[in-house]
Amino acid sequence: FAIGLYNIRDASWRPAYRAVVDKLVAKHGGRYVARTTNPWEVLEGAVPEITNITLIEFPSMDHARA
Repeated sequence: FAIGLYNIRDASWRPAYRAVVDKLVAKHGGRYVARTTNPWEVLEGAVPEITNITLIEFPSMDHARA
């Protein structure tokens, strides 16, 4: 799995970025397990100081590194 934790203040670049990255993730056998956007509901503990979380599953570490 690859986990991304982000602080995004200006999301204007995201549509173009996603168009490229989604194809790259798929090319290497990855699939998005979770993508969040702020706000989300925190059931326990403090709200993290991040705006977005991405969780991507890959078939192997070699695929993820590629």
